[in-house]
Amino acid sequence: MHPGRNWPCALALVRTGSERWNRVLERAAADILMLLTDFGHGPEPVAGLPWYGTLFGRDALLTCLMLLPFGADLARSCLVTLAEYQGTSTDPAREEAPGKIPHELRWGELANTGVVPFGRYYGSVDATPLFVLLAAEYWAATGDVPVMRHLWPHVLAALEWMDTAGDPDGDGLLEYAPIGTGLRNQSWKDSPAAMCHPSGEPASPPIAAAEVQGYAYRARLLLGQLLCRRGHQVMQPDRAAALGERLESAPWAPTPPSSTRSVTTTVPSGPTTPPWRCWAWPATASGKRPGR
Repeated sequence: MHPGRNWPCALALVRTGSERWNRVLERAAADILMLLTDFGHGPEPVAGLPWYGTLFGRDALLTCLMLLPFGADLARSCLVTLAEYQGTSTDPAREEAPGKIPHELRWGELANTGVVPFGRYYGSVDATPLFVLLAAEYWAATGDVPVMRHLWPHVLAALEWMDTAGDPDGDGLLEYAPIGTGLRNQSWKDSPAAMCHPSGEPASPPIAAAEVQGYAYRARLLLGQLLCRRGHQVMQPDRAAALGERLESAPWAPTPPSSTRSVTTTVPSGPTTPPWRCWAWPATASGKRPGR
């Protein structure tokens, strides 16, 4: 788009019968293009300017997922870059674990001297399933086998984290309980007071966020379907079905609020009860929202 401008990559330009809408779409595309930075493997979006002008795993993955129909090159760059920084060891200070996708990468003075843990920080529960999801969606959209061969060990490592460290109690749900000095909340709503009980009291970890389970469900389902079509026998569709059943049987608020698509519920803590959950309504195997 915008011939004659030195944009770092090209996005498909959508045209409508309305010049007003055309200007809106052009401006939206230009805003995206201005956020692109090359971290060594091609342009990919930073989280925002000016304070978040660096690579955030969740933000970049979600942006590339939504832009996949308009520019698959962004998804490829994002996947390859995040794969390069995927966790390989256990480091509580960074909340790093093998297979985990980074939340944030920074190269400033505070990060380089270790004053803050965000130089290479992994305090995110959703970046890893989003990585698997974008890889599957990219493969489905492009059929790019060479890139997928490069990414495949990283996808397997991410799935291993989802099955182990990302689900420490083995109940099939991804959850987080901060162990370092970084973020208290580690899903999309990551401010200190983001996850609260109806009373306003901050929820105590471990916490499972509903949208994260939706990412994991879609990632396992699509990846399994793609592999099965190529003659591979895999467990991912079965894992996705089990997760869908688990979500449908989970505790739900009886009446959803009219102003939001997410609800919260408090589950008493105890040896036989799950940790506090923040539930929304991800699509599950039956395609129905639980009526609870």
